[in-house]
Amino acid sequence: MEKIIIKELVMKTYRFIKTSTAGNRTGFILGKSAWSNRKQIIAILQSKKNLEAEQFAFLWKTRRAEPYMVMAGNEISGGAILASPSILGINKKETTINIPGYKLNTIVSGASENKIYVRVNLPKKLIIKYPETIIFNYRGRKYKGYKVVLDGIAYLVSKKPPVEKGLSLFKALNRTLNTQKIQSIGIINIVDKAKMQATVWVKKLNTITDEQACTTGTISAQLSFPNKTGRWEQASKEKIRAKTGKSIIIEAGVEVLSEGKLYLTQN
Repeated sequence: MEKIIIKELVMKTYRFIKTSTAGNRTGFILGKSAWSNRKQIIAILQSKKNLEAEQFAFLWKTRRAEPYMVMAGNEISGGAILASPSILGINKKETTINIPGYKLNTIVSGASENKIYVRVNLPKKLIIKYPETIIFNYRGRKYKGYKVVLDGIAYLVSKKPPVEKGLSLFKALNRTLNTQKIQSIGIINIVDKAKMQATVWVKKLNTITDEQACTTGTISAQLSFPNKTGRWEQASKEKIRAKTGKSIIIEAGVEVLSEGKLYLTQN
């Protein structure tokens, strides 16, 4: 008699929460087991264009009940850090978030009907290299700006950056900046003294995104072209504040856009 083998399908369910930090949309996937299945989960999320998330973060509680967050591309995201209180408890004035290499305290400085305003102090060691003048040669044209390297991401900050921002350009920029070991590369367009736009290539995910808002980009803009207030208007028309001194202060408005469930089928 022929044996019939039936494989049992196991359906795993994860909470998915999408937030906005000054327009920067982050999709949070909750639960430590989600990180173990990140390749499958990221593939699913990237196939769903209607999610309109610029980046994805995995967040779970450690054995000590402390929140731990890792970005899908292993980059550092100030926007996700600022958004974390909205995931961990919107009514808490101060929360702690652990990311690889850092333990950070976020402070909810205010709230409106749909939004909280969050501030966090980042250690200065996040800045690997302060702005240095650089000329980027690409297809017969020269682009002058500043090279800024933060932990996990490097930027070309320029008042006249390349208009084209395809993969070949980012690979060429990666060689010029000598940032082959850095997880992400970004280009910051300084529109005026308090307005900027960011485009970021996350190498591991092979994504190039015109960011609606970018916190690490704002830090790099403030380092390269400092203004008194430290407030920079983003592509979303909202503002992010970045001040550098004994520490790096970042601050922005955060809101929860949507919440749902992600289903992962396993044999």
